[in-house]
Amino acid sequence: MSDTEQKEVKAISRLLAKTAELAEQASLTGSFEDGAERCVHQYNVAVAQLEKLGAAPTGFFLPLPADAGYGSIGIACAQLASYIGEEPIDGGVSYHGPKYNILNNKGSGMAQEEREELKALRELLHHQRSERREG
Repeated sequence: MSDTEQKEVKAISRLLAKTAELAEQASLTGSFEDGAERCVHQYNVAVAQLEKLGAAPTGFFLPLPADAGYGSIGIACAQLASYIGEEPIDGGVSYHGPKYNILNNKGSGMAQEEREELKALRELLHHQRSERREG
């Protein structure tokens, strides 16, 4: 793979990591609902380009349907970024996704107490959203 192609794979990886982050936040907060279709389109284009570059095997990562939700989008983007072997922004993975997530990033400039407060808020929002789906 040429240097230009390697740079393109890295750029796509950063795009996938950022999309996974946005999808996680959108699924927790309900924001950006009108952006899901764009994320699906961008993921599908990324898959095609990575296959063309030989960074992903043809047919291994299936395209997302146009009506995919943020959960599916986030998981697909994180899996693809992980597969191509490019580290997402900070590298590493936590149980909530890539380590670029502000709650797990000690280099974010936030104090531990602030990260813990945000984590508690995230869990509360996630719980409330789950209750709405069940009810």
